[in-house]
Amino acid sequence: MPRVQINTESLEKIHRQLNQASYEIQAMTNKISMDVQMAEVEGWSDKTYVEFRDAIQDTLLTLQSSARKIEDEHIPYIKNLVRMTSDF
Repeated sequence: MPRVQINTESLEKIHRQLNQASYEIQAMTNKISMDVQMAEVEGWSDKTYVEFRDAIQDTLLTLQSSARKIEDEHIPYIKNLVRMTSDF
C-alpha cells in the first residue's frame, strides 16, 4: 500500500471546521424554524405564510440532513485519518 503524506494539522483544521459548520447549521435551522412559527403567532397566517412555511421547512430539513451527514460520515472519516497518520 503506497504511503500517503497528510499534514495532520490540515486534517485537524478540517475537523474543527466540520464540527463548527454542523453545529451552526443545526442552530440556525432551529432558530429560523422558531422565527417562522413566531411570524404566524404574530399574525402572518394567510396563504403566502403557508406556502413559505412549507417551502422553508423542506429546505431546513435538507440542511439538517446535510449537517447529520457531516456528523455521521465526514467527521468520523477525518478523525480516522488523523488517528491513522498519528500512528505512523
